[in-house]
This record gives sequence, C-alpha cells and structure tokens, in this order.
Amino acid sequence: MINHPDHRSEAIGLANCFEVFSTFAAAPVLNVHDVMVSAPHRGKGVGTLLMQAITDLANERNCCKVTLEVYRGNQPARSLYSKNGFAGTELNSELGETLFLSKRLIGDE
Repeated sequence: MINHPDHRSEAIGLANCFEVFSTFAAAPVLNVHDVMVSAPHRGKGVGTLLMQAITDLANERNCCKVTLEVYRGNQPARSLYSKNGFAGTELNSELGETLFLSKRLIGDE
C-alpha cells in the first residue's frame, strides 16, 4: 500500500492465486490466476515485488511449483514472468511442451 499525505492508502497491484495439487509431484502447486499493476505504477518494480511475494508464499506452503497462463502477445507480462524465472513447461521431452487448454461452457469470455 502507498500512504498518501492525507493518510489514505491506495492499492497499486493485485495477485489472485489459488492452491491446487500436482498428482505428478504429489505436492501442492500455487496457481497465479491474475496479476495486475495499476497503470501509473507500471515499470516501477511492483510486478517484481508481487512475483516475489507469490514465490515466497509458495515456498512457505511447500509448493513444488508456481504456475500461470499468459497471452502470447502480452509482451510486458511475459517479460516480467521471464525475469522472475518462469518458462514454458516440458515434463517429458518426448511429448514436448505442456499446453493449457480450456472448454468454454457459458458466456463470451
């Protein structure tokens, strides 16, 4: 939180995560569902602080990994994730990179 001169606080970023379980590793996984930094604060290290906090939380919970999805064309986010150690997943070199798929049931997301 940022403290304003009039003692108000302003949220400048958000990380929405949830814990799941990896049957491959028989251990918990922390999945990052959303990351957001408000426009006036982008490029100031807030995203890196969020990613470090996520990693710290995953370590505290004895998670085997942290996962997330990102659009291929979202270069700022991909750069942030890459700088913080995230890369494509390949569990089996014969089968190749893991793909994240979805099946739309309702709505127009």
